Amino acid sequence: MSQTYTVLPGIYRARADKILSIAFPEHSRAAFQRSFDAGLVRLGGQPITRDRAVSAGDVLEFASSVYRGDRYEVVMHARRQPD
Repeated sequence: MSQTYTVLPGIYRARADKILSIAFPEHSRAAFQRSFDAGLVRLGGQPITRDRAVSAGDVLEFASSVYRGDRYEVVMHARRQPD
């Protein structure tokens, strides 16, 4: 399953992993980094690295799991909420 996120106006040259972790606080930055490392985050249809600079209007597509032959493996876990 994939989702998209359009970088908000006023953002100029921010790290893609940081932008996604701020936009989706239910996921940790480390979880997004695993998605980057698995090639599951794309910009313009191409996989990008976690340190790729993104700017307002860029549309990031990302997935939280990857198919490993006979099963899906989750690479993005929800962040634990404090008690």
